[in-house]
Amino acid sequence: MSSRRIEDMTPSLQKKFKLFKKGMDKAGIPFILTCTARFVREQFALWAQGREPLDYVNDLRQKAGMPFITEEQNVEVTWTLQSKHLVDLEDDRVDNDKSQAFDIAITPGGKPVWDLKVNVNKNEIPDYEEAARIGESVGLKAGARFKKPDYPHFEE
Repeated sequence: MSSRRIEDMTPSLQKKFKLFKKGMDKAGIPFILTCTARFVREQFALWAQGREPLDYVNDLRQKAGMPFITEEQNVEVTWTLQSKHLVDLEDDRVDNDKSQAFDIAITPGGKPVWDLKVNVNKNEIPDYEEAARIGESVGLKAGARFKKPDYPHFEE
């Protein structure tokens, strides 16, 4: 299963994350980490969502140690098999043992909100856009700027 642990990120990404967190705290935007590291099986199961029949997706999810989903939940959630979240602890290479990306969720009232218009700090800038700007200011690539925007995503 995927990790939410800061320690599962590369050392350089951990430093940038700490700066990002300071910026988010200063801006008054509460958030949680939803994903740091992810194994190949999980990435493939997530990639299959919305592209493959539910039975096949749930078989992949089960093999990856993930819970089953419903037909309504069988929607695209990732756009790549080459995610920077991917880690491989089963080979002899140490250069791919740590994640190069993390995902967040804005949490007004302590609950994750995915609405891109959420504005907890009431400053006229939607919080996910503000998070993207904060991330960029500390040297992160913001998924908000991808061709297919992914506002909760940040990477080295």
